Amino acid sequence: MYLIDFKEQTLQSFERLEIIDMKLDSINEKYYSIVENPVSRLSEPLPTQLIKRLRVVNNEIGIKERSELYLSGGIMSITSRILIVDLLTKRIPSYFITGILVNHAERVNKTSMEAFILRVYKEENQACRFIKAFSDSPESFTGFSPLQPTLHYLQLRKVFLWPHYHVTIRECLEERKVEVIELYQSLSNSMREIQSAILECIDACVAELRKTNIAW
Repeated sequence: MYLIDFKEQTLQSFERLEIIDMKLDSINEKYYSIVENPVSRLSEPLPTQLIKRLRVVNNEIGIKERSELYLSGGIMSITSRILIVDLLTKRIPSYFITGILVNHAERVNKTSMEAFILRVYKEENQACRFIKAFSDSPESFTGFSPLQPTLHYLQLRKVFLWPHYHVTIRECLEERKVEVIELYQSLSNSMREIQSAILECIDACVAELRKTNIAW
């Protein structure tokens, strides 16, 4: 989870916790760049000075040190388990958090810890600036209306779809193409014989099926 203060544009203005980015598998520059603009800024990481302010909060950091970090503000990466405990015990004031950013939104469900965090945050902080969620797995929202309950769990109302063929997305991907190297292994004589035998078996099976099926 990331906590970023956008109320001021200078690094010296970090006085409140701003964004909590939950469910991150790894810390990568691309997650920093989507905070300001989820599309056009994918290839533009935030300034090095800003990235250096990231603080990772895990079980190795004590309660007292965590409380001091929360009050100092800045950018933080926090596990959901630690965050919900600190919210419920008031170690982190909810009014210090101006917005929440959730990654892997498709994994949030009714009983997930992230849904509980968002509900507690929204109830205790009526003046919250925003909650945003991201997902790169649209197939998870197909089926019998799975999107509506997910929006409810995320405390959201609006949905923005960005397919890969969108002009902005395509231009962004074209800027950094992945280099693909294809390697081919030629077949040995024995492998060719095996391949031919398998093809003959398949042809024989298809021929038998055609004989037993008049529609063919």
